Amino acid sequence: MKSHCVLPPLSDILYNRHRLEVSNLVSDQVKAKRKRASPSQLLVLNRVFQTTFFPSTELRIQLGKQLGMSPRTVQIWFQNKRQSMRSQTRYCHKHVLAPIYTISSFDS
Repeated sequence: MKSHCVLPPLSDILYNRHRLEVSNLVSDQVKAKRKRASPSQLLVLNRVFQTTFFPSTELRIQLGKQLGMSPRTVQIWFQNKRQSMRSQTRYCHKHVLAPIYTISSFDS
């Protein structure tokens, strides 16, 4: 008795192969989970930030080695810290100082 092998249509084979290739690409490129800076790292980063808002490339490399971070991670931390300061300053001007100016304008 001869058995017959029934193959799925070529379009199904190609579609499934494409799906496997895409899923392999996605699983190979999964981002590492975000790691927060430890309290000891934050202490050093904040001390340097008080000295300079824009550390040089050499300083970022040195900090990265000292803290066990990549220079790019150090750079991003400084960018985020500067943005956080800008946001706090805007909030302060909008919500804290604005009412003072409004009240003092009535006194005149």
